[in-house]
Order: sequence, then structure tokens, then C-alpha cells
Amino acid sequence: MIIKPDGMERDLSGQIISRITDSGLKISEQKDIYISMDQAERLYHEHKGKPFYNGVIEYMMSNKVEVLKVEGDDAVKKIRELMGPTDPKIAPAGTVRGDFRLDNHGKNVIINTIHGSDSVESAKRELAIFFEIQ
Repeated sequence: MIIKPDGMERDLSGQIISRITDSGLKISEQKDIYISMDQAERLYHEHKGKPFYNGVIEYMMSNKVEVLKVEGDDAVKKIRELMGPTDPKIAPAGTVRGDFRLDNHGKNVIINTIHGSDSVESAKRELAIFFEIQ
């Protein structure tokens, strides 16, 4: 999971982490980093060539992020539920993206505060980008 630059700039890390741990999940590792070009490209490789790709790469490198290794029963499913839909405009209240939504100000990138893996396989690939996996 990643708390994106807008979440870090608005000092939402503590609130987001509380929601995760309150759901029964455990954060086993976390760190604040600046994502490199290589990491951003690897994270979003499946979107290469799409209209928003360059914008999302630039956005993810624009400021510090917090990467988190989250563990627990059905962790991917629970995180997806906590996050809400990708588009914050349709994310319901009570979800991270719904409660902390921002106007995109005409940008070609969805500013949605948080990233979470969409499957266990994606989680393994994404964790390897940011954490040394034994």
C-alpha cells in the first residue's frame, strides 16, 4: 500500500494507518521514500501508453510517499474496501478516497490519496519494488 504525495502533504498518514489497524490488519513494515523513476515505471507498467501514464509517474515522484507492507486475513480485499473506488468522486463516505478526496483541478491524473494492490499477485510484485523480500 502507498500513501501518495497528496496524502503525505496533507499529513493524513496517521489517520489512514489507524483505519488499517482498526480493521484488524497489521503493518509489518513501513517507510517514507521518494519514489524513483524506475520504481514508478515498474509500479504502473501495465498502464504504459495510456493517456494518464506520464502524469501518474510525475505525480508519484512529486513528493514523499509512505509505502506500507500490510498483513492479515484477506488483506488485499480489506484494503480495497477501505480505499474505496479509484475515482474519488464516486467513492462513498467512510472510505479513504471518499473522505479525503480532492478536486483534480483539471489534471489528467486522478488524485486519490492512496494506492493498494488489486490482487495477491500484484501485492507480491509491488512489495518487491519497495521492500527487500526474503
